[in-house]
Amino acid sequence: MSFIPLPPPIAEVTVPDCFSPSALGSSGDCRLRLVIASLRRSEWTERLASGPEAAVGTLLHRVLERAGRDVGASPDEIFRQEYERAVDEIRRDPRRAHFADLASTRSMAGWSRVKAWVLARASREGPPTSARGSPSGGPRPVAGAEVGLESITLRLRGNADRVRQLASRVFEVRDFKTGATLDERGEVKEEIALQLRAYGLMLLERRPGADVRLVVDDGEEREIPFDTEARRAAKDVLRRIARAMPRPGLARAEELATPGKSCWGCPIRHVCPAYLASAPGWWKQYPAGIERLSNDVWGTVLEVLGEGRVDVVLRDEARRRVRVDGLDPRHGITSRLVGNRIWFFGLEATGTTRGFDGTRFHPRSFHELPRDRLERRAWALHVFLNAEGSPGRTDVPAG
Repeated sequence: MSFIPLPPPIAEVTVPDCFSPSALGSSGDCRLRLVIASLRRSEWTERLASGPEAAVGTLLHRVLERAGRDVGASPDEIFRQEYERAVDEIRRDPRRAHFADLASTRSMAGWSRVKAWVLARASREGPPTSARGSPSGGPRPVAGAEVGLESITLRLRGNADRVRQLASRVFEVRDFKTGATLDERGEVKEEIALQLRAYGLMLLERRPGADVRLVVDDGEEREIPFDTEARRAAKDVLRRIARAMPRPGLARAEELATPGKSCWGCPIRHVCPAYLASAPGWWKQYPAGIERLSNDVWGTVLEVLGEGRVDVVLRDEARRRVRVDGLDPRHGITSRLVGNRIWFFGLEATGTTRGFDGTRFHPRSFHELPRDRLERRAWALHVFLNAEGSPGRTDVPAG
């Protein structure tokens, strides 16, 4: 079995001239995460592969984009073709091949709801307004799917899912979401609202004085306020973000990283020196101001129990004894790895993660494969380790 070693930490990154609107909210105050999220995958390939939720989102966006372009194809046929394309892409990626059957990653009812949602929206997508052209000498059209928008002053560049021209000076920017869009108060999450307002502001630079409507579509249409005050507040936030970012060019990763709440789900946390140094301390004492820690753990293997589907006991970096159950045979973990270093990114917690008084704690028991229907599978788990006899081997700690 060929084991995948943990990649070296990031030392330097190339800061782009503009940043991705879709990464604004999730990046929070971590400039390193925003920089990497704004780079094309060809410019920065070392990222943790996303799970089936992201793959389903990509599938649905492709279906909706084609539905607005391929006038002669039925939504059902477009969905079938794009599903087969997605499955083929996932199957050829060894990090994601275990969930190539995307439909099986959700319950039958859950998958039926998602498919019905996208087919309903695809059915009403006609030829984009931009297909009709624009008057000679007039501004280039902005309606259609995956419309590219840019603002040099706000240092933003990205593609809006769908822009519709409702009247000569009235536009709608629509963003399709398959995940949770509401916060605990039942309102659209602020990071999603900021993303939509960023697209709205970029559109207004192309069409000054236009009336712009912003809609998040997660099965229901949720309109984002975009009046004068909302535009002003969003522009202030975006300008502060732009001013805080370094100039385009090389920058040191350690100067950009801000470990904290933005580390949750970050695709580069396995190579972020700030996260790798901070996380073990968080496992011992849950930090104030952070709502959730990623279900990651690393340390030295103490025991490997079973064969094929195995359980691992390790002494983690915080000197805790931790158990990881139900590891898929695809990782090739066997008892000969006892004494070696191992890293897990993207596990599922087994049992509660809160104490009797409601305080959060980082668990000591995790799993990948669920024991029953009540547990979730860790679809996006990444395992890095050093094979027996490698420089990563350490003496097994006592106890």
